[in-house]
Amino acid sequence: MFSDFHPSSLLRAVVASRVGRQAYRYHARATDYARPAATARRMCRGSTPPQNPSFRGLVRSLLCAMLLPQWMRGAVASMADSMLALFALSLGAPAAAVGAIVGAQFIGVTCSVLFVAVAVERAGQRASIIAGLVINAAAGVASAATPSWSLLLASRLAMGVGNSAWMVARRTFIASAVPLRMRGRWNSLEGTVGKVFEVVTPAIAGAIATYAGYRVIFWVAAAGTALAAALVLVVFPRGGAGGAAGVAPAAGGSWPRRG
Repeated sequence: MFSDFHPSSLLRAVVASRVGRQAYRYHARATDYARPAATARRMCRGSTPPQNPSFRGLVRSLLCAMLLPQWMRGAVASMADSMLALFALSLGAPAAAVGAIVGAQFIGVTCSVLFVAVAVERAGQRASIIAGLVINAAAGVASAATPSWSLLLASRLAMGVGNSAWMVARRTFIASAVPLRMRGRWNSLEGTVGKVFEVVTPAIAGAIATYAGYRVIFWVAAAGTALAAALVLVVFPRGGAGGAAGVAPAAGGSWPRRG
């Protein structure tokens, strides 16, 4: 019965099985990372990207996850910030109060960023990003509907808290999702497009305010921020506790190889 059995045939079968499983694993990972939603889903679960992803593929995979929400939020925030002082004056705020309203957002960031950093570690990046955008959208609604400059000041303080959550969680995610060797190109792409919006959107905001009033600008900002939050909610499904914290790349900037 066992006359035709040879140990080398068993060894060849074991090797072929391991090679086949490894080849299938890399094929599945390459296929998944061609799809943005699948890429974000793997990152939320704590999986690691391919060993040497291309920058173009990385941008495609994270376009809906990070770039579009960042640009959308930045564009509408720039519109609201450009009209903020004039809106405060229209509400009867004195000059000193106008300065406080303009700086309230930064005060909120400064006072909350340390506490928000701890919250991001506990709640995870996805939940923190969505929470920050939701707080910003709610603060935008409060700003648009406010009857007095004092409530406008309070809403801008809340805006700073939302910015803290967005900033800390987004930077943490980028540090785990973008290899170190690509970080410069990523920051250049993200920053260049963002600065273009900062140049263009104030002029658009001024034109809208001329014909529709200052409040419309803040309604638009709230709607744009809510849309960015919805996009993140769709692209990033819920992951486990380990995936929510992200997986950091190795010191050299490349991702560890999975066995």
